[in-house]
Amino acid sequence: MEGGEYKVIYDQIHEWLKKKYPEYFPSTKYEFVEIIISQKSQDYRLLTMEALALLNWMRKFADGFAKE
Repeated sequence: MEGGEYKVIYDQIHEWLKKKYPEYFPSTKYEFVEIIISQKSQDYRLLTMEALALLNWMRKFADGFAKE
């Protein structure tokens, strides 16, 4: 599979942010990364912090899942 695990994570971040902050993703005309990097600094930081929080949760979930 092209992209493998990283593509899955990328898609999960995209879907999470699109669901939580739909106002930033009004159309599918632009790529996810293009939308993120075109934001004002404050909005860019908000989306970045949200993505990092999701990744932290995913890491903790994976760690807990691996211990079973």
